[in-house]
Amino acid sequence: MLISVSDFFCMLVGTGFGVVMLPTFLAYYASMGKVCPMDMNIHETYPVSKGSCDTHKCSNRDGRTMSIDTSIQTQTLRNDQAKMQLEHENEKNSKELKEKNKSELERLVEHQMAVKSDLDKAYEITISNAQDGHEKRLSEVRESNEKTLAAEKEKGEQEVEKVRGRYQEQIARYRENSEKTLSDLMKKTDDSAANIKRVREKDKGRA
Repeated sequence: MLISVSDFFCMLVGTGFGVVMLPTFLAYYASMGKVCPMDMNIHETYPVSKGSCDTHKCSNRDGRTMSIDTSIQTQTLRNDQAKMQLEHENEKNSKELKEKNKSELERLVEHQMAVKSDLDKAYEITISNAQDGHEKRLSEVRESNEKTLAAEKEKGEQEVEKVRGRYQEQIARYRENSEKTLSDLMKKTDDSAANIKRVREKDKGRA
């Protein structure tokens, strides 16, 4: 199936490769007499031998005017294409940079939240350990006080028992001494009574 040059260029422009290569094809067809140098319109019936464009009646008697205009138009198209490509690249780079910055920001936020969570856990663990240590110290102090009180109580009871023992010993010695003293007094009393009785009996014998 044969297609016209116009259809070929339309198909070519519809592809990415055609957009890049369009200035080259236009320059080629202009040199072949297929492109009008005034507006770069495509004319299949514009041979170089005729020397004029059917639309603009362009003159190309010596070929120089058409060549210069074609070169200018081709360069303009190339510049426009380069500008479009640059704008496309800038837009693409800007979009990629925004996506990268967004991803980096999300990563930093996630890292910050993870660090905050770790710090909260560490703080809770520290508080828990401090509370456990405080409770442990209180328990140790309470246990030590209870042991001290028990020791003092036991010591006091031992002292009381010692005092009670000494008191009992003193009472026993006092009782023993009292009984001995009383026995001695009773013996002395009996001796005195016996002496008195003997003296009276002697006095009676003399009388």
